[in-house]
Amino acid sequence: MSNQHDNKRFRKILGSKIRKLRLQSGKTQVELAKELGFTSTGAISQVENGLRGLTIDPIIRAAKALGVHPIVLLMPDAMDKDEIEIISAMFELFEKRSERPTLVRTRIEAIRKLLQIHD
Repeated sequence: MSNQHDNKRFRKILGSKIRKLRLQSGKTQVELAKELGFTSTGAISQVENGLRGLTIDPIIRAAKALGVHPIVLLMPDAMDKDEIEIISAMFELFEKRSERPTLVRTRIEAIRKLLQIHD
């Protein structure tokens, strides 16, 4: 029973994040539906309202379409715009750390500055 409750809660949080990010990016439900491979906006509406979940592949496509790291959509917590930006940047850094260490150092400094602003 609690698993069912957790799934419902996660769907609501995921839907809320997707709606917020879609609106911030200026995308319509039609545009996002196309990018996710859905044939109608009804599916996006159901996701945004927490009535329908997404499997991992559409979550990854949604994250890419909305300009965030997939971990942002997978985290079970609501986030504000700054938290989304910081978490996306951190996980992008982790992925690029071995490929481009100089870029990582520069971005870490940018994240530190963002964190100082919000303290």
